[in-house]
Amino acid sequence: MNNIVETFHCSDYKKIYNALQDDESRRIYKKRILYSFTGEYENVIDTFIDLSFASMQEKIFSKFYNKLNKTFQELEDEFIVELEKAMGTRTIILCGAKGKNARHMYSKLSNKNVILCDKNEDGHTFFNYQEIAEKCSNALWVIPCYEYKEIINELLELGINKHDIVHFDVSHRLEWNRKIMEYVWSKEEVESICNLQVDRKEYFDKNIISPETGEIFVDCGFYDGETSRKFVKWCDNNYEKIIAFEADARLCKTYKNGVKIERLELINAACWDKDEQLTFHSLENTSEIGFVDENFNDGIVVEARTIDGVLKGEKATFIKMDIEGSEINALKGGANTIKKYRPRLAISVYHKPEDIIEILSYILELCEDYKFYLRAYEYNEAGVVLYAI
Repeated sequence: MNNIVETFHCSDYKKIYNALQDDESRRIYKKRILYSFTGEYENVIDTFIDLSFASMQEKIFSKFYNKLNKTFQELEDEFIVELEKAMGTRTIILCGAKGKNARHMYSKLSNKNVILCDKNEDGHTFFNYQEIAEKCSNALWVIPCYEYKEIINELLELGINKHDIVHFDVSHRLEWNRKIMEYVWSKEEVESICNLQVDRKEYFDKNIISPETGEIFVDCGFYDGETSRKFVKWCDNNYEKIIAFEADARLCKTYKNGVKIERLELINAACWDKDEQLTFHSLENTSEIGFVDENFNDGIVVEARTIDGVLKGEKATFIKMDIEGSEINALKGGANTIKKYRPRLAISVYHKPEDIIEILSYILELCEDYKFYLRAYEYNEAGVVLYAI
């Protein structure tokens, strides 16, 4: 973080702050800077919880959160107590052991029948999924992390019953949580929660951004196509075309073999600041590839393209980015498009500590009249989205 202090002047922070359009954005900005500079997750997590719920009103858990008047950390502690009571001597498998959420929950559980697991074992620290699946036939598999899709799929492939899998993250996949939520709330309350089902506004918050006729959407970080599909629904199919970037060839192949999105051009390339080849870390047997590393010689080599190069001077009306820390490079690669057409932007600004400053400052350099909104869509440090309108 020292380089941020050296690079940015107080006037940069003030300029960004003045571009923020409401109190919620300003609260998130201040707390995100605090987290970025200190790295003290525990000191700001409750604030992010409050902000997340503030930006997800009338959505999942909000009425129960307010009714109980407790932080999510307190609810998690109660969940752990109820989990221990309900499970008795049954073994609890905590998945995603490399992540801090699993280790945090492990430290809280007093039940001795708790095992940490991850994709590959790490000496005596934790075991791999297959090994434990073969040894523990009557276990509850708890996934207290964001990267739940790959873990769930792998567990199902290993023959684990889906009713024995619990994903502890209130903002995703409630069907996996129903069984355990009934230990905390009544069945009627759980049914009410599940009926709310999160219709996440991430990137398409109608209180901030509205569709225009003939949208041209640039989706940087296509992944499984979920965001582009939400875009089509958001604009009621009233769009000209979608240009999508996805670095992972496996995901591109999966999409091409599945249900297509009309008027979508999928580019199997990383979105970057110049056309070149990049080396990424490979997350083995998952549907993601990791951060670009200029000093890393062994990994997946992918082609990189720029927004300006792909569009060739043509218009974009809306650009979304969630590309694992490469957002600032992608913005630089789309500088001409942004300056010429001033598209609305929805950019993830949480992957790197400096994102909350560097990305916002750079966008204002391109177009100083952009108006900023920040929203937090997760109860943890992730999920912070910048809207530039």
